[in-house]
Amino acid sequence: KLALVDMALLVTEPGFGAQPLHADLPLGTPADREFAARSYSALFFPDYCESTILPRLSAIEHDRALESEDDQRRLLRPHNFFTLRLRPGALIIFRGDVFHAAPRNTLSKPRIALYALFVPAEDVERGRMRSVLSTFPFGDQKPFELPRPKPLRRKPRRA
Repeated sequence: KLALVDMALLVTEPGFGAQPLHADLPLGTPADREFAARSYSALFFPDYCESTILPRLSAIEHDRALESEDDQRRLLRPHNFFTLRLRPGALIIFRGDVFHAAPRNTLSKPRIALYALFVPAEDVERGRMRSVLSTFPFGDQKPFELPRPKPLRRKPRRA
């Protein structure tokens, strides 16, 4: 059973919004990581936009990156992440321990997303969970950028 503990309307102006790579919940201790793995973040996008930057790692590789700084340096590199072009009504749901980042808004209008965080209800009842929105990486931190795709080279046509 999950409980909704945070909800926010995220509005990002054109040219802004890039975040550093992060997880939505603290991951400092084994107990933190176990709690985050049982929690879920949801993002609803009501308009066309680029998605949150998400890992293309398997669950095993992602979990390994949580355990070891060496694996984090090796696995949490831009080539292991992707974004999607989203249509209105897209919903992305991922575990609270998943490393991700918001890309810079490249649209000519504000990007809008409705964010929600769900955690195990028993942890809320025990008072373990409070709002995490104030800890989100906004502002002047170095953003996580994906490499730009290389242009396709066309083969010359034979006459």
